[in-house]
Amino acid sequence: MKKICLLTMCLALMTVTAFAAPQTDIQQGKTAVDLGVFNSKTAVNGDDFDTNTKLDAGITTGLSDKYAIQYKYHALGSGNIDNGNIKSDINTQEFNVLYKLTPTTDAFVGLHRIDGSIGSRDIDAKNKVQVGITSTVPLSSAVSAWGTVAAGSDLVTLEAGLSHPLSRSADLNVYYRYTKDDDLGYTGSKIDFENNGFGLGVTMKF
Repeated sequence: MKKICLLTMCLALMTVTAFAAPQTDIQQGKTAVDLGVFNSKTAVNGDDFDTNTKLDAGITTGLSDKYAIQYKYHALGSGNIDNGNIKSDINTQEFNVLYKLTPTTDAFVGLHRIDGSIGSRDIDAKNKVQVGITSTVPLSSAVSAWGTVAAGSDLVTLEAGLSHPLSRSADLNVYYRYTKDDDLGYTGSKIDFENNGFGLGVTMKF
C-alpha cells in the first residue's frame, strides 16, 4: 500500500506547474549539487537487514535550456541481517540525460549501475538502462514537493520529497525513496534486492 500511495503521489505531481529543488531549472552552464544522508532498510530475497545511515550525492549540469546531464550516487550499506551477523555493502550509481518537458517536469534516460557485497562475497555488478520522469509542485511560499518515477529491466525507483529554501542558492530537502532491483547475480544464483527509507540533504545551486 505504501508503494501504491507513493506512486500515485508521483504521478499526481506530474500535472502541476512549478519547479523546485532538488531538480533545478535546466539552464546552460548552471549546476546543482545534492548532498545528503539516507537512513534505509535493505531486504535480500525477502530477508530484512537492520537499518543503516549512508551517503547520498548527486550533480546536475545544464548543457542548454532543454538538456542536462546528471550523476547520482547512493550508498545503501546495511546493518546485520535480522537474527544473523551478515552485513550488506551495496551502492547504486546513475548516469542520466535530462530533457525539460515543461517548466515543472523533466524526462530522463540513463544507466543505473548496482555493485557491492553481501557478507564476504560480491554481487555481480550490473548495468541497467532506465527511463523516468520527475515533477515538482509548490505547497506554499516556503515548501515545495517533488516526485520521481524511474523504471528499467527488473528495476524500479520511486521517490517523493519536500524542499525548503535556505537561501537563493541552497535548499533543505527531506525525502523517501524506494528501490527494487531484481535478478542480480550472487554466488552462482539470482537474488532480489529492495531498499527503502528516508533522507535529509541540501541542494546547492551554482
